[in-house]
Amino acid sequence: MQASHEIRVMADVSASELDSLLERGWRRFGPVYFRPVCGTCAQCISVRIDVEKFALTRNLRRIANKCAQIEMVVRPPIFSLDRFKLYQRWHQMREAARHWEPDATSARTFAVTFCLPHACAREVAYYQNSELIALAYADITDTSLSAVYCVYEPEKSDYSLGTFNVLSSIDFARKNGLRYVYLGYCVLDCASLVYKARFAAKERLIGRPRLSEAPIWQQWQYP
Repeated sequence: MQASHEIRVMADVSASELDSLLERGWRRFGPVYFRPVCGTCAQCISVRIDVEKFALTRNLRRIANKCAQIEMVVRPPIFSLDRFKLYQRWHQMREAARHWEPDATSARTFAVTFCLPHACAREVAYYQNSELIALAYADITDTSLSAVYCVYEPEKSDYSLGTFNVLSSIDFARKNGLRYVYLGYCVLDCASLVYKARFAAKERLIGRPRLSEAPIWQQWQYP
């Protein structure tokens, strides 16, 4: 399946400027800002969680309880070979389980994509018994947290660490007075992206508004 994206390469984007981009469906990898603009397809649904309205379901509470002893550390991103190798192990697991294309990301590309200095960039590291078992990247503005990417040790799959990272992001946002957690794009026909529809208090962006247009977000009840 082919996709079309609007892409901008920008430096020195402020927190308020990033907020405006997030509200209009943009995402960021390093200095590259992008959003889908496919002319005949609208399967990529921009999703965010209203933190004030979010409540745990029974299944999500079970995941949160199972991961209760996992320590979360939030800090500016740093590059290390251990982090890059964790990313590689996770991607190889995904390639085998979901038939993803083999990944050719180099250590340099990984560093630029996730560790490039940015005013809003944060690394979220998860530790179990002092062992790094998951690594997530997020952008944090004055009002929002944007979940960028998350990888974890394949042998820890039973902990549902991707879901736990979303729950941790919501909890972090609530404790720090942030209103929204942006989850990026949900694609209902994609096994790797449909999980974003399972969270309550979610909203979807209508269309792809320009920066000069007011964004319209509506409550989304799916499923």
